[in-house]
Amino acid sequence: MTTRRGHAFAALLLALFVLLLFARLLFTDRVLASGDILHYFYPYRDYAAAALRAGEIPLWNPYIFGGVPFLANPQAAVLYPLHWPLSWLPVTKQIYWSGAIHAWILALGGYALMRRLGSGWLGAVVTGLVLAGSGFYGGLFGHINQMNAGAWLPWMVWAVVSRQSSAARHQSPVTDSVLRIAYFSLFVALSLLAGHTQTVYINLFGVGIVGAGEWIVGIKRWQRRESPRPTPHSLLVFPLTFILGTALGLLLSAGQLLPTLELSGLGLRGGGLTYQEVTSFSLRPLLLGWTLLPSYGLWDLSVVFGTLGYTEFVASVGTLALLLAGGALWRERGSRLWWVGVGFACLGLALALGRWNPLYFLLYKIVPGFDLFRTPARWMMLYSLGIAILAG
Repeated sequence: MTTRRGHAFAALLLALFVLLLFARLLFTDRVLASGDILHYFYPYRDYAAAALRAGEIPLWNPYIFGGVPFLANPQAAVLYPLHWPLSWLPVTKQIYWSGAIHAWILALGGYALMRRLGSGWLGAVVTGLVLAGSGFYGGLFGHINQMNAGAWLPWMVWAVVSRQSSAARHQSPVTDSVLRIAYFSLFVALSLLAGHTQTVYINLFGVGIVGAGEWIVGIKRWQRRESPRPTPHSLLVFPLTFILGTALGLLLSAGQLLPTLELSGLGLRGGGLTYQEVTSFSLRPLLLGWTLLPSYGLWDLSVVFGTLGYTEFVASVGTLALLLAGGALWRERGSRLWWVGVGFACLGLALALGRWNPLYFLLYKIVPGFDLFRTPARWMMLYSLGIAILAG
């Protein structure tokens, strides 16, 4: 099988898997009718789609109180281009197809990342399957904006890591740098326009920490004479891609960000949140087994976690994926894929502990942004990516 045919077959296989996952919502009359998806996202998507069908940009929502800004609310995701073609569907199907499409984007991103890191075809497909079927990602369906923004995480990593292929050696450094920055900025912009700022913050923080770690390890290996002397391009490619790509991504999404910044200055979070508020919905160490292992539907997790929002705590990737990842921890230790997978998994799990991790209080105090978002459990998106990489 040629490389091109292999990529096409992988994309088709992952698409079929996603269609099977979402079939009962996509092809029947079942409706999700509880929580935020019912009370928040159906009305928002319906109003936004109606305005777009009429050829208008919905700046204002007259149906809440005496009227409120609409475009400026990032969760409305008015300017997110992947929503536009779905605007002619019933609002329920808009959201269900959006979820399925982004699960496929996530899976394909996992596949592409693994191939770029030097994995074989089968390992890359396994990573895509684990990501699309992961408990954390599926649990985001009721918050479709988080689901959509999270789908671009493996693509961000794909843009910043160097390729392990002969094609990389035949590409000029300037062309390589320009393409990396362009791709990374595109994925940053799409994440921002998807409508969940916290998810973008988590994605960028994770990519920055793990990417910087790999960059430092590469320098250390050269100093120990375990690898050839790095070129100026190889030394600068990660920081330039990350910094310039993020800046350009912010510019590309300025139509959303500028009104959002103006609105957020008037909101409750404008001056930051208390540490108690920030660390609400932290993973609980004594319940980690329920977070990391599948329950197979035998237990009511809303009772286990004591909240109807229990999906915030679910991050199982399935028994087989955990066994595969455990095997990789032993067999592949020290490899590039091992470092990237372990880096994301450990970072995500450590930060998801929130108030149970003393480091989180330090980050809250000194790192800009940590005082703006609550629910540390959402850092498990990084964990899910790391375990999927190890499983592959």
